[in-house]
Amino acid sequence: MEFVKNEDLVTFRQNWKGNPKDGKRFEEYNGRIETGLRKVFRYMRQANPQAEEKRKESFQLQTVKDDIHQAGDWICWLGHASFLIQLDGIRILTDPVFSRLGTMKRLVDAPYTPEEIGQLDYVLLSHDHRDHADEKTMKAFSRKSYAERVDPRKAGSNFRVLTTMGMTGLIRPWLSPKHTITEAGWYQRYDTPADHPQVSFMPTQHWCRRYLHDMNRRLWGSFVIQGKTKTIWFGGDSAYSPHFKEVGEYFPKIDLALIGIGAYKPAWFMQEAHTSPQQAWKGFEESGAKRLLPMHYGTYDLSQEPVGEPAHFISACAKTAGRSADLLMPKVGEVVRSF
Repeated sequence: MEFVKNEDLVTFRQNWKGNPKDGKRFEEYNGRIETGLRKVFRYMRQANPQAEEKRKESFQLQTVKDDIHQAGDWICWLGHASFLIQLDGIRILTDPVFSRLGTMKRLVDAPYTPEEIGQLDYVLLSHDHRDHADEKTMKAFSRKSYAERVDPRKAGSNFRVLTTMGMTGLIRPWLSPKHTITEAGWYQRYDTPADHPQVSFMPTQHWCRRYLHDMNRRLWGSFVIQGKTKTIWFGGDSAYSPHFKEVGEYFPKIDLALIGIGAYKPAWFMQEAHTSPQQAWKGFEESGAKRLLPMHYGTYDLSQEPVGEPAHFISACAKTAGRSADLLMPKVGEVVRSF
């Protein structure tokens, strides 16, 4: 067993040696996740008890065009796990995936093109799964390059990529040489300038694989983004686990948590890696965050539950808890300032 971290970054967990790695494989946070082909084949053979309900449902996320170049602190959901975040004048994009996933089309279009989004300072990539790290989208942002295609005075092409251990080899070919990549392990803080938000990398209970024979060769996790007055936790992909409570212990003043609520059925297959709406709400409360903005639903049909079911269930959770005002459900493309 070896322990891996970026020795050039600050590690804020006391006595943390780094992420444990058994041979080529990073170890999961809360117990090993079974992802073998036998399990996949069982899932593919299983009939969906909600198939007829899915066929009849008419749910679709609403989209709008908003002012994504306004001043101030704000966040804009772009669908799935993609967010455009502006804190202290710094523009951050998370897990950008704007295209179809193989043969799986988007159920709602990305609300803005890379050219419309324009200048970026950072792109955060939480892990290597194709619905979070998309080659086509990353290449589009790299070569959209105002410096190369529109206006050489624009600096939008010079964003930094903040990501996880092992990702450089995968994403380097997607980027031009001007883009720098910084990898971090869990409980590490990226080296951003003093006048930029601080970005820290925290665990999730998930796994990585891009191809058949690269299981957990890259790390996964979540990002805490701390501005001067606002803190956002981008929860990445995760099952329910003690990490929800832990992130709140390390960062007790989270203003907004971005947590996935979709792709959770059947539970025996999906909930080792994703939270159901009920689990997401429980994790949100354990994190101590003030408000929740759900993600990872309604953009792609990844599992057996009806596409609109996560939104219905998370709203019910908030109502039952008497915290409906703390649940933000914006349209795709809508700028949210109240968090």
